[in-house]
Amino acid sequence: MNENTHVRAKIKPPRLDGDKVGVFASRSPHRPNPIGLTLAKLDKINGNIIHLSGIDIVDGTPIIDIKPYIPDYDCPPANQGINVASWLNIPPVKPLTVQFTSQADESLQQFFSNDDHIKSKYRLQLLKDSQEARSVIHDVITSDPRSTYRRNKCPTDSYHFTIDVLNVSCRFENDIAIVTRIIPVDDVPHMQAKLKENLDS
Repeated sequence: MNENTHVRAKIKPPRLDGDKVGVFASRSPHRPNPIGLTLAKLDKINGNIIHLSGIDIVDGTPIIDIKPYIPDYDCPPANQGINVASWLNIPPVKPLTVQFTSQADESLQQFFSNDDHIKSKYRLQLLKDSQEARSVIHDVITSDPRSTYRRNKCPTDSYHFTIDVLNVSCRFENDIAIVTRIIPVDDVPHMQAKLKENLDS
């Protein structure tokens, strides 16, 4: 993030369903200055002083902005007594029903993380097993990761994305998303270099 050189003054966060906001009103890493993002606990507010804890920064680091906790994106430690702003529980885009074809489910069963006997292209690097991978794929798709343009202009086009070493393909039919194919990223030539870069970073 601190090496980011691409800056946009206005962006379209997925949660706003196409509405533009200034980059500083969002959690986007595409900013004109090298800043970091970290999860923190808001302990209390005294006047114009905010007390935070559990924050991943060096002592003395200035805090320049605070955004609300969003359950879909953040992953705090367990048993933290998290309170979520009521307006964040109203999704801007209607959640989709996610289905997996039998072929996609069968393909997913080939991926493992701790079996040295399987081909390396099927060895998960970040997820623990195919069950967790299926859950993550479901959670991504149910929130409809497509851009507003794709959602409105080409709603029936196939959509592809990558998680860990998985390249996932799906199609959309009204309020239903169907996962049609799951293959190793190594089988998608233009994705190999990008995967290596992500895993090495």
